Amino acid sequence: MSHGEATYPMADPVDLPRSIWTQMIEHARAEAPYEACGLLAANPPDRPLRYHPTRNAAGRLDWFEPDPLELLRLTMAFDEAGESLWGIYHSHPRSPARPSESDIEGAAYPESLYLIGSLLHADRPVLRAFRIEEGRVIEVPLRLVEG
Repeated sequence: MSHGEATYPMADPVDLPRSIWTQMIEHARAEAPYEACGLLAANPPDRPLRYHPTRNAAGRLDWFEPDPLELLRLTMAFDEAGESLWGIYHSHPRSPARPSESDIEGAAYPESLYLIGSLLHADRPVLRAFRIEEGRVIEVPLRLVEG
């Protein structure tokens, strides 16, 4: 951890397939300098299955907003398949993988993880996960697994 980096209370770790980690980081690299975003589907209660990239409708370098129609379509598809919204992902192309004040204020899905991928050091991308509820942030360590 670098000097001055925010620390948060820690929760128990969760498993994330390495293939999903790779897809999210590749998506972040493809969208840079804009923030990439997407959703992760899971089999209840907590096994992440797939990453679904979404269009960033914000149109700004420093903000993300999954396209509302894609968000609606995907959440309906998750429900129909008996899946859940496991996580909401976005990238920070030029800043650390920690929630910004706007990320914390805009967190509207307390039951989902918020995953942030940083490309601050291009050769060493970082992915971190957080639970955000009513302004309270808890880090959830990710354990990369095969699959």
